[in-house]
Amino acid sequence: MTVAYPAQVTQVPLTSPLNTLIEAGAFDAFCHGNRQSLLNSIEELSQITKKYKEQKVKVMCRKQEAEALETADDIDYKTLKKAMNSVKSAENAMQKYKALFDEYVFLVVPEDAKDKLNREYELLGAYITGNPLDEYEESMREVPNITLIEDVSKEGEKISICGMVTGLRILQRKSDGRQFCTMKVFDKTGEIEVKVFTKEFEKFGDLIAEGAVLIVNGKTKLEDSFDSEEAAVVFQAIEIKKLQVVRRERFIITAPTIADWYNNYEAILAYRQDDGYELRFHDMMEQKVRICDFRVSKDILDLSIPNLVVSQA
Repeated sequence: MTVAYPAQVTQVPLTSPLNTLIEAGAFDAFCHGNRQSLLNSIEELSQITKKYKEQKVKVMCRKQEAEALETADDIDYKTLKKAMNSVKSAENAMQKYKALFDEYVFLVVPEDAKDKLNREYELLGAYITGNPLDEYEESMREVPNITLIEDVSKEGEKISICGMVTGLRILQRKSDGRQFCTMKVFDKTGEIEVKVFTKEFEKFGDLIAEGAVLIVNGKTKLEDSFDSEEAAVVFQAIEIKKLQVVRRERFIITAPTIADWYNNYEAILAYRQDDGYELRFHDMMEQKVRICDFRVSKDILDLSIPNLVVSQA
């Protein structure tokens, strides 16, 4: 079936339940958790499976036909031989598709860890396999006098929180058009609604953006909640600073094309270390740098493969 789309409308592929499960991380035990590789392979694997099932049914039907001819009172050996050959042909085809499935090779694709987590959050409403704040953890520990969001409970507290901005809404005051905003700030313990009024927004608005990691000084207050009979704790910002990130060492693998990454993925993965260093892949042909979704040990510098250059940044 062919679907036609109007000229100015972007075609959006339908998302199947299987796609959704892959993007949510349900199949991370396969293909080293490389979700894009699994997504790229679904259609081809589905077609192989479909063909295998078709041939399996054909084998059963051909066997039944051959058995009927074999047990007939008047055996037509020429027809029986033809039927047996048909069974053999269907069995060979079935085994061919089984082998294609069993020996299928996934092409591992470098993925952006942040995009992967954001999609996971979009689907599940929570970060399960990681957290976008993981790379800021060391920096956040060095900020003095920070209150964890799960510990924010009282009205009138003057405290500092540190976390990532999400759900940013920039608004204008009707009377004079001055801007203010509401947003949520989350750390690894929870999230809280933060309001930045016009005076503070004029001072710190340039720092506020979706995904920004901020240190927010302010005070708490209770406001009526639409979702609960109990009043909700809201944080009113007084001062905002951008978190200064402590840069850890990272390693970059530079290669002429993405194919060099595919062909040497297992060798690179041998240096995986969960508490190790960030690894990036520089594709010279496309001029793109991608953050890999696993960390490596310093021994990655010992990797010696033609076309791959490992450097420390």
